[in-house]
Amino acid sequence: MDVAEKFKKDEKEFDIIIACDTVIHFNDQIIGKPTDSEDAFRILKQLNNREHSVYTGVTLVDSSLRSTQFHEKTHVVFGNISDEVLHAYVETGEPIGRAGAYGIQLKGSALVQEVRGCYNNVVGIPIFELVKQLRLFLKK
Repeated sequence: MDVAEKFKKDEKEFDIIIACDTVIHFNDQIIGKPTDSEDAFRILKQLNNREHSVYTGVTLVDSSLRSTQFHEKTHVVFGNISDEVLHAYVETGEPIGRAGAYGIQLKGSALVQEVRGCYNNVVGIPIFELVKQLRLFLKK
């Protein structure tokens, strides 16, 4: 809402703002983006050979500051990956800036054994649900 309110205050025109953020839920902990390569390796070791959940929260705000929120949940299972491969992946730099320290749409796909739910949610935007929610939001 802060961005929409700032746009209104600065008299910047917009029809709708779509804001999304993705986090990982594992072992009753929220895992965001790694702070550095060491943190990325630590996160990947935690997720290795285990299942975790990926949540993306989405907020829609229109020019009258009317808003709605929703979230999507997807289950992801990592394969049993060697430390050598995890280190090599971290060295690509790809994990930095990505929730859970991996990019499923890039090289990180080699770590993933199974996805149950919306693949695009793991990428960062649950497209199917976003379109559905946009239609509902714009009808109101």
